[in-house]
Amino acid sequence: MKKVIKISAILLIMLSIITNVYATSYDITLKPSNSKVEINKEVTVDVVLSNIKDEKGLITFTARLEYDSKNLTFKSIEGQNGWNPGFNKENGKIAAERAGGYTKADETVFRVTFLATGTINATPKITLTDIEFSNGKEDIGVIAAPITVTIIDSENQGGDQGGNQGGNQGGNQGGNQGGNQGGNQGGNQGGNQGGNQGGNQGGNQGGNQGGNQDTNTNKVDTSIKDGKLPQTGEMNILVIAISVGILLVVGIFIKIKLIDNKVNKN
Repeated sequence: MKKVIKISAILLIMLSIITNVYATSYDITLKPSNSKVEINKEVTVDVVLSNIKDEKGLITFTARLEYDSKNLTFKSIEGQNGWNPGFNKENGKIAAERAGGYTKADETVFRVTFLATGTINATPKITLTDIEFSNGKEDIGVIAAPITVTIIDSENQGGDQGGNQGGNQGGNQGGNQGGNQGGNQGGNQGGNQGGNQGGNQGGNQGGNQGGNQDTNTNKVDTSIKDGKLPQTGEMNILVIAISVGILLVVGIFIKIKLIDNKVNKN
């Protein structure tokens, strides 16, 4: 009987330990307003409580806020949804109690605001450590994943964006305008030059060819064909030949007469 009592007591103790360890759980998440923050601009980080597993819920918490003070300057901490946190800047300790009583809802506990005052392209880390929420009976710890933000140069970003946009727009506009102007000018110049050159070449070639054809056409055909009268040149030669023949005949006739006259006188 004593053994049964001892075993029962041990089981009750173990059940109590298991209940205390696993009965309550929750998640904490750090959510920045933006993963990139411009230099000298603010960024906020919400601490969100979710997935609460507890019979009554949670009502208080403590934690330690750690951040890269070389690149981030702490500005403020504000409670959300009835939580009223107090913050010690010296050691980063945070403690709060929920004025509205216990909560089992997914909600933002508090919001921290930082000013980006470090160097460009820096990636400062923000961490919440030593987290413990309480259900009024016990404190339950949890680990939250740290986050980082990137500090950017707003002026250079705007200048680069404007420069790229203006450069592309000006380049396209100038390229199109120059291309059209050059194309039209080159086309007109090439057209005029080609037209003049082609006209001159065609004119000269046509003129020469036409002149040669006219010269060949105007040549006199001196050949005499059957059934065709002699041309003007041929007539001139024929007249001269006949005239010479007549003169020869007249000359011979005159000589004969002179001879007869001499004979008759003797």
